[in-house]
Amino acid sequence: MFTFAKFLKIFCMDNDIIKINSPKSWLLAARPKTLSAAAVPVLIATALAWKKDGGESFHCIAAVLCFLFAFIMQIDANFINDYFDFKKGTVTVCKQLQKRPAEAGGFQFAALKNDKTRILRPAPFVMDMLRAVRSKQAQRRLQAGDLWQDWIDPAKQYAACRLVFTNTLGDHLHPQRLYAHHKKIAAMAGAPDARVHDLRHTFAVLSLQNGDDVKTVQENLGHATAAFTLDVYGHVSERMKEDSAARMQGYFENLKKA
Repeated sequence: MFTFAKFLKIFCMDNDIIKINSPKSWLLAARPKTLSAAAVPVLIATALAWKKDGGESFHCIAAVLCFLFAFIMQIDANFINDYFDFKKGTVTVCKQLQKRPAEAGGFQFAALKNDKTRILRPAPFVMDMLRAVRSKQAQRRLQAGDLWQDWIDPAKQYAACRLVFTNTLGDHLHPQRLYAHHKKIAAMAGAPDARVHDLRHTFAVLSLQNGDDVKTVQENLGHATAAFTLDVYGHVSERMKEDSAARMQGYFENLKKA
């Protein structure tokens, strides 16, 4: 029997991760490749100071302290950015990657279906999985070295960006690869016919069955209105009404016994 929990368990087993809070994860989170951005301005200023009077007023200790301070501030910024992203426990969805014809530039960023940014608050285990993905991506960046290239939107609507899910060199994943991976996991979970979109429906049904209100589910799914969500998942709400009636009946029976 197919269950979402079984699907997730197989997915987690299938993905290699770096242990959170290990020395290696801290090193990767520091993003050593970004240190050059901190060093270049200080290097230029040092060269100009030396050129001004032939080095007579140049202070080596001051230059070294400036380099150290720049490195520390850059690493601190890298840590703080990640810390606050995960401290809030939220995921902001503001655009989507769409496939266009090759002559039109191929894959490009586009607005969401209803052109409305969504701020999601996933369950803690989802955030843990995202942390693991980030750690693994940082490891790949170090291994790839100069071959790693942050993805650039062909439409030039966005600057080079660090995608959440990438291949080994920083490029976006191809939908067919994602589909093949999904089918592999679905088959292992006993549901070879499950579609990628079925995960969305499963999430919605489980959310409603476990007590989420329709408004919350609507916002998580990105539906334009709660009425649309009710129309799509009306069969679930009917079951919830039955469960609610049963709970009320149980409460009434307990009152009679008291």
